[in-house]
Amino acid sequence: MHLIASPAAKLACSASRLGLMTLALVVALSLPSLRADAAPALPPAFRDAGHVLNGCYLSTTAYLARFSAEFPGERGAPVAIAPRGFGGMHTIALVTWRGEWFGRDEYFGVFALGRSVAAHPEASALSRRAELVLTKLAVAEVKAGRADYAPSAPAALPAAERAELIRRAAGALPLASEVYWVKGHGESLAFLFFRPAAGVIAVYDPIHGTATAETALDDAAAIVGLVAAKLGYRVAGVSADATFTAGALVAAAR
Repeated sequence: MHLIASPAAKLACSASRLGLMTLALVVALSLPSLRADAAPALPPAFRDAGHVLNGCYLSTTAYLARFSAEFPGERGAPVAIAPRGFGGMHTIALVTWRGEWFGRDEYFGVFALGRSVAAHPEASALSRRAELVLTKLAVAEVKAGRADYAPSAPAALPAAERAELIRRAAGALPLASEVYWVKGHGESLAFLFFRPAAGVIAVYDPIHGTATAETALDDAAAIVGLVAAKLGYRVAGVSADATFTAGALVAAAR
């Protein structure tokens, strides 16, 4: 799940199993089938070793880093889409492979879009196509009884469980990250801060997903506080976890 924070906020939610089940009953998509003899071999899916709640942006970031390193001659980009029945925005990767475009989803793996790079050079122009194909895949999974993916996040998490998700999210990222504790009422809550690209910040919250924004701000604590407030958390103070390790993070949450 992906959330665009300030300056313009766009909510991003993970797939809703209930929404997909409802969608399977009322939506029938008709997409051109791809001829097996004409389709190129699929690009590698690089399946995640594990998942975290609302972790589609994290998974996509890790996938693209590995894909770009192993196949520098191909292109890839994250794209936020809104597949019907997913309950909001969802981040996937779009990549080129042997002259064709493919999508890669955290749970569904890679899938062909049936679009050539020559005719469609920009990934951003393929978001609608990706939405349709991913929706069709999701409906097929529901009908086949294989809809055990993208669990809905609860309204709240115990601080220790939240801290464990933050630890796992940090371990999945192929770049540096920092943990910040937001003090409100009751227990302090952990958030994960990282910079996916120059001039871009990202804050992962297990309940809502990842917020990203282009900003010139350098004060990470202030950014985390702004994002947390935007997500509806009470913010009385923000502090960095200078001793961030798996053990220290969980211990601090208790």
